[in-house]
Amino acid sequence: MAPTAVVVGVGEGIGTALFQHFATAGMDTAICTTRTGETDPIAEDLRDAGESARTIECDPRNPVDISQGFADVLEAFGTIDVVTFVAGSAPKGGLFECTRSQFVDALDRDLLGGFCTTRAVVPKMEESGGGTLLYITESTGIEPRRADVGARTAEAGFRGLASAIDEELDDFDVTYISLGEIAAQNQTGNSSSYEETASLCIDLVTGRDGEPLESTYRIDFDGETPHIEAGEMSDR
Repeated sequence: MAPTAVVVGVGEGIGTALFQHFATAGMDTAICTTRTGETDPIAEDLRDAGESARTIECDPRNPVDISQGFADVLEAFGTIDVVTFVAGSAPKGGLFECTRSQFVDALDRDLLGGFCTTRAVVPKMEESGGGTLLYITESTGIEPRRADVGARTAEAGFRGLASAIDEELDDFDVTYISLGEIAAQNQTGNSSSYEETASLCIDLVTGRDGEPLESTYRIDFDGETPHIEAGEMSDR
């Protein structure tokens, strides 16, 4: 039976790239998103190409909704081995440009969504011995805006959420990836960073030699080239 990868919080960027990469790597792949109108055609194209892919409509911020979404994944594929939550709040401006509702919305989508997603899926994954949790933020990867108070606050909190989960869950490989850091280090645009990050995630899930990973890995940087290094989760 092929391993199952679930991508949560899919938009037009890294989430879509990950969905396609996981499917073409031979994994059973599902998307949990409120934007099925955008992802259904991608899943259909993958199935036409012989890949195992489906979309599931649910809101990651709603505990009942996301729990049912994962139940649907289990019904379809029998297991959940990898879950990727993509945080990507759109830039909303600085301290006096960002409204209260925009600030709350950034935290709601990224932090609450990541929190509810993890609480819903961990018990299901523990039944089969754990798995891999990937937390990816792309808010500053779209276009770095130092005065973007909403997205930058959400991103810092998202990193903290992933770090706390990494410390708590012994049976899981937990990784946090900042697309913005990869783009800044390589001075690349968004599209190349999406493809690069998706490839890195495949390495994290399968191992560089095709063997499953047994320890926590992180994204680290050496000069201008991002690479994967074994060890504790980075506090960068």
